[in-house]
Amino acid sequence: MKYIFFFVTLFYFNETYCQLGKVYPKNESKNDSSLIHFISELKLATQKRDKVFIEQSLATKTYIPLEGVEISNKEKFLDYYFDAQYTGSILWDNLDYIFKIGGGGFSDSKDEYYLPYTSANLSVNDMFSSLGLVVALSDSVPVFDAPHDNADIINHLSFDVVEVTYEGYHKDYLEVILNLSDTVYVKPRDVIPTVSIRAGLIKEEGKWKLQYADAFD
Repeated sequence: MKYIFFFVTLFYFNETYCQLGKVYPKNESKNDSSLIHFISELKLATQKRDKVFIEQSLATKTYIPLEGVEISNKEKFLDYYFDAQYTGSILWDNLDYIFKIGGGGFSDSKDEYYLPYTSANLSVNDMFSSLGLVVALSDSVPVFDAPHDNADIINHLSFDVVEVTYEGYHKDYLEVILNLSDTVYVKPRDVIPTVSIRAGLIKEEGKWKLQYADAFD
């Protein structure tokens, strides 16, 4: 859990432009058959909105996003997500989002697993503990010179981590920085914030359990 605020990255300098790093897709669950089975069951439960499966699959220690991160238990977790107002909708939406991105990775100890791949923690860097960064979700994310439909594509991101400026509102576009200073634009559907919705699984007494599935600032 201590690493959930950070994201894996491989630093490098591109000949064309210099970005903050790269986050490549990966799925390490294939190395653990019991984990594959649990993730498949969790995905099916999400599709069916199966609260009973969630109740039976929660870890002894869970986490909910109250005032940052609050350590809780099964009862508090269920009360938070399945009260009369939300009836689990937030949890289901979070899991839908996580499975849409896909992939994941183990902690160093191999007894924790993080989903999606953009929140897998094989290495730690301080820049991934802060807001304002996004990860390109493919090797060919178009970069535009202006925030409108007639803009020219001037480059492509390839799983790059880039900074968002948040200066002004541009419908259907995000303003990001390349080359440490160049202001360009990408579409929100093509990127994901580094501080974003993620899930944590943990192995307890030989069985995989769900600890959290939410965004933690």
